[in-house]
Amino acid sequence: MKRWRCSSLAATLALSASVAGAHGDWPAKHGGEMNVGGEITMEMVRGPAATIIYVEDHGEPVMVAGTRATLELQRPGGSRSTLVLRHRADNSFQAEPVDFEQGSRILVTIEFDSGILMVGRFLRRFF
Repeated sequence: MKRWRCSSLAATLALSASVAGAHGDWPAKHGGEMNVGGEITMEMVRGPAATIIYVEDHGEPVMVAGTRATLELQRPGGSRSTLVLRHRADNSFQAEPVDFEQGSRILVTIEFDSGILMVGRFLRRFF
């Protein structure tokens, strides 16, 4: 009986790990960096003229008109800066280009008029 429980538990954990790994894992459509985890995906595209954030839910654009958004940058030494993101198009925001140092952490927060918050964390790759 004990062996059956262990086998059952192992199978459950293996299946839940594969489902969790696939959860919210979407490819970048604009050549940018995807946020870490979650069903709502944010893609950050850094360019010479602007930093653009695209927002999607299960691969479909999320309309962000009437929302407020910020990008919080935490540098490795602990200094922080916050940028207000401007509405750009149906599902995107933009800010001035930002210099991200190696090891920086970025947190994008979108607040809808209804009070709903969407938060995206960005770590590594081009940071």
